Amino acid sequence: MAGIQNSWGETNKNINRNIILSPKDAAELSLDWKIHGFNLVKAEIMKKCRYNLEGMNGDEYSAREFYMNAEKIAFSKGIYFYRQMPQSITKKMTPKRFDVYKTPYLLEKLLIKHNFSFSLIENIHNLRLSLYKELLNLYEENKSSFTNEEKIEIKALLEDNEKLLNEIDIEKYNPKKKLLYIDKTFEKVRIKFLGLKFSFKRRHYEIP
Repeated sequence: MAGIQNSWGETNKNINRNIILSPKDAAELSLDWKIHGFNLVKAEIMKKCRYNLEGMNGDEYSAREFYMNAEKIAFSKGIYFYRQMPQSITKKMTPKRFDVYKTPYLLEKLLIKHNFSFSLIENIHNLRLSLYKELLNLYEENKSSFTNEEKIEIKALLEDNEKLLNEIDIEKYNPKKKLLYIDKTFEKVRIKFLGLKFSFKRRHYEIP
């Protein structure tokens, strides 16, 4: 990897590139992409883990799994150029845009499996809740542009997203047992995100 970043495109020049990271340190830094997921991976790790093919952004989960299966993570002195193409599938309004929720779901399970701090697990869970709301709004704003077949496909993805949200009860991983995150009926979502607290009612959509 090329180095640790303060934010997108802003390299922290004070970081010594000779530093060696542990798997957990690298995975944690990758949660907000202070280190990116484009890396050279040993063949044995690649064979063991394989690339995750679920969802449109499954490679983002794979990057974290590769880190957790490495002995150490080192930096190079090279420069990586990332070019975004306006005709990319990630830029088009298709049902695939709604198939991005499995990666944070798998990531939350990975953090739980490897005993990361509750605050990190909670952050990912809250991001998943926020993503669900964003996808509902995205569908509402653009549903007139979808065919009936696409609406059915999107509805199935949203329902699966909701199911996976209910699957993980993170309260049992909270050492203080003070988390309010979601009621049992999922009719109202309560989110604590970036220091802000807000709630919204679940919205139902009927596909004509």
